[in-house]
Amino acid sequence: PPEAPPRPARSAIASARSEVVQEKLPSGATLIIRVEPHVPLFSMRAAFIGGARYETPEDNGITTLLSRALTKGTTTLSADDISHLGDLYAGNVSGQGGRNSVSLKADFLSRYFEPGFRLFADVLLNPAFREEEVARERALLLQDILTREDKPSSLAFELFSRTLYKEHPYRLSLAGEKASVEALGPEQLRAYHRAHMDPSQMTLSVVGDVNVDQVRALANEYFGKSRGGAVAPKQVKPEAPPSAPRTEKKVLARAQTHLVMGFQAARMTDSWRVVLDVLSTVLSGQGGRLFIELRDKRSMAYSVSSFSMDGLDPGYFAVYMGTSPEKVDAAVEGMRRELERIRDEPIPAEELERAKQHIIGAYEIDLQRNSARATLLALDICYGIGLDNFLHYSERVAKVTAADVQEVARRVIDFDRMAMAVVGP
Repeated sequence: PPEAPPRPARSAIASARSEVVQEKLPSGATLIIRVEPHVPLFSMRAAFIGGARYETPEDNGITTLLSRALTKGTTTLSADDISHLGDLYAGNVSGQGGRNSVSLKADFLSRYFEPGFRLFADVLLNPAFREEEVARERALLLQDILTREDKPSSLAFELFSRTLYKEHPYRLSLAGEKASVEALGPEQLRAYHRAHMDPSQMTLSVVGDVNVDQVRALANEYFGKSRGGAVAPKQVKPEAPPSAPRTEKKVLARAQTHLVMGFQAARMTDSWRVVLDVLSTVLSGQGGRLFIELRDKRSMAYSVSSFSMDGLDPGYFAVYMGTSPEKVDAAVEGMRRELERIRDEPIPAEELERAKQHIIGAYEIDLQRNSARATLLALDICYGIGLDNFLHYSERVAKVTAADVQEVARRVIDFDRMAMAVVGP
């Protein structure tokens, strides 16, 4: 199943709150700095709106290929040089492509702040996209696409996305398809980089043991001017939810059947997505209802979980289960019953409290790393969510009531608008 996005920051972190400095550079870039002096490290992240949401079936996979090729050479450095310098500064630089954005991140020792920043800026501004490097990364990506069949649970999620969305780019696979990736070369990567990764479109976060004035000076030196090739943000039309239930099946010669059942759900900017996090936690996880009811009590599932994917457009909330082929009908019935129960009956206070504590605890731990904080700040500002998420997430989780959960469950869980994917024999 897809990796869950890093989640928001919360009280322990907020209480040791150091200032978050946010400002605009002359280019239009947004700079966010948070000084965390206790450990001699720093993390930076440059985020741009884009990702699979900007792709079409013709160039599907370009974000992933670009994010991998970005660190494989600049106009003055080879891939080996970049890797060697990363080691020298006791850190690394890496690209990342997602559904809604493309980004570059770096972590280094603070004493290498200036050379580390310069390396990061060079990789971001001057990627060479040399033919041989792009060809190598493309071959590796095609290999990943070929081996998708080896991960039936991921296939089930991809089939689910294509079932829930017929038009919207969220139906596309992050890795791309064989034909679309084979058609991608240096020219397409350069054009994408010029159009969607200009300093004017950037959100840059720097978190850790750094000096604000020094960060500001280098950010202005490298990212203070636009390079003139940027295009306006792409208009992506949200897609209406299914008007009737949809089910798709993919036959795969495997011993196990993988089921994903779900619904269109929240945008990242929706205030109720925090309630959806609580709902999802009540259902999933070791002590969650799905696990206890369907796996422990009725031994129907090998694995069971729930996921929410939120995007700049409405994402999804889904339940996943791996089961044996002869139990599929009973498993679907069981999943459906648990979804109905959370929609129709208020959650007992103790169960709700346990779920909220679990979320808050997991997020506090997650956000102890500079890199997680840098990522969250860059993406939240980039997506227009603002700093509120970073500073007040725990408090918002703590305030969620049983009535809130039931209201969101009623809003999302509608079996007339359900999509289901089945992958198995």
